[in-house]
Formats: sequence, structure tokens, C-alpha cells
Amino acid sequence: MSQTHIGYHDWQEPEYQIMAEIRRLKSEEYLSKEIDQSVVIEAADFNEKSQGEVVWTEIADMGKTFSAITPLPNNIIPSKQNFVCYDFETSSSGEFQVEVFLSPSLNWNNSGLIYGYQIDDGAEVEINFNGKYKGELGNWQADRIIRSLSVAKLEQGKHRLLFYAKSPDVILQKIVLHFGEIKETYLGRNHSDLINSGVI
Repeated sequence: MSQTHIGYHDWQEPEYQIMAEIRRLKSEEYLSKEIDQSVVIEAADFNEKSQGEVVWTEIADMGKTFSAITPLPNNIIPSKQNFVCYDFETSSSGEFQVEVFLSPSLNWNNSGLIYGYQIDDGAEVEINFNGKYKGELGNWQADRIIRSLSVAKLEQGKHRLLFYAKSPDVILQKIVLHFGEIKETYLGRNHSDLINSGVI
């Protein structure tokens, strides 16, 4: 609680007493569902994350629509062993696009920053999302998002996506799986429904 007290600039700071923000703990039963041919997963809504020297850490309000996450500390090179997992359910089958929303971290090593993902027991996909670009940097910085696209294939049902970084300073905001046409919006699609998502 932020209580009224004698402050540095006034006799009464803050003017009003402010209760601490109440944050509900997430249930580990998050399961993002497909809606309108898309599954939308906010970065902070992971079901599981690894523990160790490098840990994915939430940065409140860093994302366009919610929090972002990044592997910390950033002076250690992360690997696939440093991961977060997301559970989701699809009603569609077949080929789809995986759109990853990332913050525009600088290409500080001049070779690009790399993230990777694996769906269920499928092949690992690793993508260098800012190693080469031709004039996009200004838009990335203005929008505060880099949108990275790849293609995958799935049968309908429940699945798990494992996400990891191979470079420090990868900042994940959102993942969207598109089974139909990508409908352009400034903030990206709305979050998918979550089932069995109680709070404690």
C-alpha cells in the first residue's frame, strides 16, 4: 500500500493512499482455442517455463496488447533448454502460418537475433528475424513490432508449442496461428478464448 506521508516535495505525498495492485495467479490449465481460423497466444500466458541460469521473465505492458517476455540475464546466451510452452487447441487441420510478434531489438551482433519453436514432436524451426532487412527498420521501430512469419502443418486437436531463443534480447509479445487469411489489424488479432483457466 502506498500510504500518505511527508514527502520530498510536499507535506502529504501521495495525495491519496493507494492500494497495491491485485494480480491473480495464472492457472496452469491455460488452453488457447481456435476462433475464426486463428489461435492467438499472449506471450505471458505460458503453461510451463524452464528453470536454470536463464529464465524467461515477464516485462509488464511491454507488448502491444499485454506483457512481453524475454530470457534473462541477457549476458548469457540462451538455448533450447531455456524455453516456454503454450498449450492450444485447433478445430482446423492442414497448413497454417505461424506469426510471431517480437519487439524490435537491435541487431547488435551484426548477424541477427534468432528464435525457435517446436510444435509437439515436430521439426524444430529456427528463424533469424532481423539479420537482413531493406528499409524495414523505421517501420519496426515506429510500430514497436517485428512480425515474423513461417509455415507449419497440424491435425485438429490439442497441441503444445515450445518456444525458445538462441540469442539474448529476443523479446516475445504474441504468437498467432493463422489457418485462414491473415486479417490485418494494427494490434493483431484478439486473444483466443482460454478454457479451464481458473484463478486462485
